[in-house]
Amino acid sequence: MSCLTADNYLVTPYVTQDNGASPEGNNPPGKISSKTSLGPGLQIIRERYRGWLFDEAFPFWDRFGVDHENGGLFCGLDYDGNRVTDEKFMWYQGRGLWVYSHAYRRHGRNSRFLETARRTYEFLLRSGRDDSGLWWSSVGPGGEPIEGADLMGFAGMFAAEGMQEFARATGETDVLENALEAYRRTRSTFEDRSRSAKPHYLPLHYPGIRLLGHEMVFIRFLTQVLRQHEDPDLREALRQAVANALGPFFHPIHGLTSEALDANLNRPDDVNDDFFVLGHGMETMWMIMEAAVLLDDDEVLETAFARFRTHSEASWDTKNGGFRTALSLSRGALPGRLLWHHDEALIGNLMLYAMTGSDQALDQFLRIDEFTTDTFRVEGRSGPVWALEANDSNTPPAQVDRMGNYHLPRRLMLCLELFDAIERSNTAQGNISI
Repeated sequence: MSCLTADNYLVTPYVTQDNGASPEGNNPPGKISSKTSLGPGLQIIRERYRGWLFDEAFPFWDRFGVDHENGGLFCGLDYDGNRVTDEKFMWYQGRGLWVYSHAYRRHGRNSRFLETARRTYEFLLRSGRDDSGLWWSSVGPGGEPIEGADLMGFAGMFAAEGMQEFARATGETDVLENALEAYRRTRSTFEDRSRSAKPHYLPLHYPGIRLLGHEMVFIRFLTQVLRQHEDPDLREALRQAVANALGPFFHPIHGLTSEALDANLNRPDDVNDDFFVLGHGMETMWMIMEAAVLLDDDEVLETAFARFRTHSEASWDTKNGGFRTALSLSRGALPGRLLWHHDEALIGNLMLYAMTGSDQALDQFLRIDEFTTDTFRVEGRSGPVWALEANDSNTPPAQVDRMGNYHLPRRLMLCLELFDAIERSNTAQGNISI
């Protein structure tokens, strides 16, 4: 099978017969493979991840990023924790709500995590929406609007994701109702064929454009909601989102998942045709692995395994190391490396190893962990922090004006949960449930 890499992506399309086959297959969906083992290397990484999460990430955000006066989080920070801007991006508030709610629910029930989550939730309800119910793009410290309604819809979906996790952590039914209302309203925004939002990273935009990112956030939200609230309509919506990601968005010629379709989920003959955000492709596939467990669908699970590997191979820069997040086969790759792509690759490879026992997935996890640590971990005034990006030479910028409050702590938490599941499987078979 040919492999599209940094050495040949400009001249050789990635062509593969994607039949969903997985060489490690035949494990029951969601079960930890009997071939997994939490050996000394993974135990060392597990302890390192715990330290990075509880001794570094959460203390940094509690000291510099959490707005203890008004609720919510500031994300316009530099490496030293200096606040570059007071602007609060609304999608960051929803993401932060998810992080603190999940940390409370799965990692110790620390009352400070719950307090931060509750005050962020209250801030979202108080200041997140305009009079028509659309979510603002950004607001000031006290909730005063700065940028208008987010017609891309991601602010509303991350608010919904954060609220459902807060509901899961607290058992409060009114919170879940607010999460579902945010989901339904935002979904209607996505499906508005006249919607004029313009994704900045796409070569071309058209009204009502549908993004792989849309299906991705639907899949993740619905999988989580269905674990606490069974609903046949939501289950069918999950099946449809998975079918969209694996069907219309899949480019059969190149064997990769496209980023953009038109309002009818058709593939226009334009410059978006060979443009792929491979990071979204990998992120979506691990989310589909989790959804397939919930849906008890072996075929979907095997397809997600295979396509995760395909996107990983297509994205890895064999010359300099690291993942190229987005590329056009006709015009080349977007420059640089992004931390979030590597975070998602680590989650996906560890999940793949846990579910199949694949030595290849384990080797990939170890390689990506080493690269990510060496490249993105930098020193700030209060201790080590993580740069969000690096150049093609794998050098992060000397100064930044934003820090990430979601992908890194999510990676650390979900990987810790997967490590624990693998360890439990040494005595009794465990389930994937993150």
